Amino acid sequence: MKIKKTVHPKFNFDTMSDRDKDLVKEVINFLKEDKSNFDEKKEKSILQKFQISDIPKFDLSNSNFLRHARKLKIFYNDQGVIRVGDYPDVKEYPIVSIQADIRDLEKLYASIASEINNLRINSEESK
Repeated sequence: MKIKKTVHPKFNFDTMSDRDKDLVKEVINFLKEDKSNFDEKKEKSILQKFQISDIPKFDLSNSNFLRHARKLKIFYNDQGVIRVGDYPDVKEYPIVSIQADIRDLEKLYASIASEINNLRINSEESK
């Protein structure tokens, strides 16, 4: 029997339908029946990889850098995310872009430098 040459593209997780996700859940349930070879860490990893469960994401409201930008009314835009780590310990960090003229960026730099200097002074005084 001759095998026809075919191209198999890499699986696109972003195009998964609800039916595809149900199938993944069913496979997990099947694997859970044999408890000796399957654990919660593997389950979490599979659910994250197939985008069925949420991946922890850094909260932009906790960013010290963006706190300074907001204070100076500098516009920033959330562009996407970078995933770091191995499943199931993967985390997402937002990619942001900042649009400002150089004067505003100089003010941003001065604001951050001033805060760092104040922290250093307070730290030395408390010794």
